[in-house]
Amino acid sequence: MFLFWTVTVLAGQLGEQHAEHDGRKVVQRTGLVVFSAERLGLSSRSTDLHFEDLGAAVRLRYRYTGLRLIVARDGRYYAVPIGWRARTDLVYILRESDDVRVELTPGVQ
Repeated sequence: MFLFWTVTVLAGQLGEQHAEHDGRKVVQRTGLVVFSAERLGLSSRSTDLHFEDLGAAVRLRYRYTGLRLIVARDGRYYAVPIGWRARTDLVYILRESDDVRVELTPGVQ
């Protein structure tokens, strides 16, 4: 029982350390530009997350920039804003579809 508890505590500590480490290097990760037909409601305290309405004449009229890719898996993109903080900020899960297009851009080195 003690061994199980020790492994659980250690795994939690390592996960937190990895999140903090990755949070400091978010700007180097692959960038995302997201276009959508409807507003996605992405919000953040980060001033790096930008939203633009391209107008009614454009089918995918809403553009979101300032996002970085954490991982892409099973048609889902897990993304955070550039100014992301591991302890307090959200991770966005985006799914590409006919109404949502995700473009990848280079991260900043």
